[in-house]
Amino acid sequence: MIKATVFDLDDTLYNSTELSTHARRSAIRAMIALGLPATFDEAYQVLSEVVKEYGSNYNYHFDQMLKRLNVESSKMKLFIAAGMIAYHDVKFASMRPFHDVIPTFIELRKSEIKICVLSDGDAIKQYEKILRLRLQDFLDDIIISEEVGIRKPNPKLFELPLQRFKIKPQEAIYIGDNYERDIVPCKRLGIWTVLIHRGGKHDQPSFSDKETAPDYELSNLKDLISIIKELNQ
Repeated sequence: MIKATVFDLDDTLYNSTELSTHARRSAIRAMIALGLPATFDEAYQVLSEVVKEYGSNYNYHFDQMLKRLNVESSKMKLFIAAGMIAYHDVKFASMRPFHDVIPTFIELRKSEIKICVLSDGDAIKQYEKILRLRLQDFLDDIIISEEVGIRKPNPKLFELPLQRFKIKPQEAIYIGDNYERDIVPCKRLGIWTVLIHRGGKHDQPSFSDKETAPDYELSNLKDLISIIKELNQ
């Protein structure tokens, strides 16, 4: 009997990969307009390297990019400010849940099934995303790695929704887009798993280990409702 759903946030409930790409491109253009001594391609390549090295939730991508481009320290704060304005203008103006999220959440609420978001990253950033996506009223709980001191793929992070809802692993189903960081630890705990294919940076079409392969794979979140009905028969 499924009593709770647990959702990843980025690239599961909204298109994080696409938005971040557009926002970073806009940020670089804004810096170049103020005199950044680099071409767009040069700056974007360096920024991409920084993001890959430090992760997408690092707070100082632009600082590191400018240092690697040998930008004068007296101009760094001006460029960073311009980049941040452009980045947030693009990202948050375009931030919307995937089309299938709200209808699915409505059905889950009707069925009295708990809804939790479990996400890695900076707590303020992740809360801001949830508020901008207007998801907060649907959620029974929000778990963010920074607040609890545990990061994916540590199984202890995925045990927290079970503890808070006072349910067994087989009474929960986890939905995420990252096989290694979302699906594998949940499978090892005995939580039902759904790998959702959104075309993001972590999308993975095949799995070598059958024991940790997802129980279900979806491209439309609405299909989750029929899966839960099947499991609850």
